[in-house]
Amino acid sequence: MDKLKISELTRMQQKIKLYLAKLAARHRTITYADLCSKANLAYFMDNPHHRNLLSEDLGEIASEEVDKGHPMLSCIVVEKITGFPSKGFYDWAENLYDITLSNDAKREQFFIEELKSTFALWSSPYGKQEIESLEKDLNSMDMES
Repeated sequence: MDKLKISELTRMQQKIKLYLAKLAARHRTITYADLCSKANLAYFMDNPHHRNLLSEDLGEIASEEVDKGHPMLSCIVVEKITGFPSKGFYDWAENLYDITLSNDAKREQFFIEELKSTFALWSSPYGKQEIESLEKDLNSMDMES
């Protein structure tokens, strides 16, 4: 595991990543609002500034994952009404993969493939080892502070 890449995430981003990885290992998605409440984030989705902050956190997590050759873990965070990620997810995807998702059909196809890949990665033995490593890293940070 590349410790340098993990250390580039803030502690909160690492906690979000761990929470999402555990959900992905169980083949689960979560809404943006539920992520904020269940992961004890101080973001409220009715506040545009908080939505932007969460989008940045999820984008940084996605960027780290794509740098490792993994799918975008943030794909499991979806809108309550549509069941799909927000526009920000697709903006990050276009930037990270240098692709163009020019219509709803392309965005839907990308999302479905990314979701399948994410579930497969995090439910694999490798993914489970990554989760354990993330937990250890966060626990050691907690002990240091």
